[in-house]
Amino acid sequence: MVEVRGKGIFKGMPSTVNARGGALLSLRNADHPYPIKAQAVLGTTKTSADGVLIDPLHLKGENINFTLEGSDLALLYPIVGARPRLRTRLRARSVIPATYGH
Repeated sequence: MVEVRGKGIFKGMPSTVNARGGALLSLRNADHPYPIKAQAVLGTTKTSADGVLIDPLHLKGENINFTLEGSDLALLYPIVGARPRLRTRLRARSVIPATYGH
C-alpha cells in the first residue's frame, strides 16, 4: 500500500494532502482496478477523490467520485490558473461522479 501525507504552503495558502493507493506492484495487474483515496485542502477549498483506476499503466479509465467544496468559485483561480465565469457562492457540497472506459 502507498500512502502520502503532506502539509505546507502552496501559492501563499495553507495546504494539506492525504492520499492512499494500492500496492505499487499491483499497478501492473490490468485485471484488478487500482484503488485510490485522496483528500486535499488548499486555503478554504477542499477536494477529495475515492475510487479505482482501471489498468492505470495504459490509461484505460477510472471510476472515481470527486468532491470539490468551497465558499467561492473565484478562490479556485490560484489553484487552477483560470478564472471561473460564474460569480456564485457555493453553499453545498458538490459531488461529481465520473465513470470512463466502460
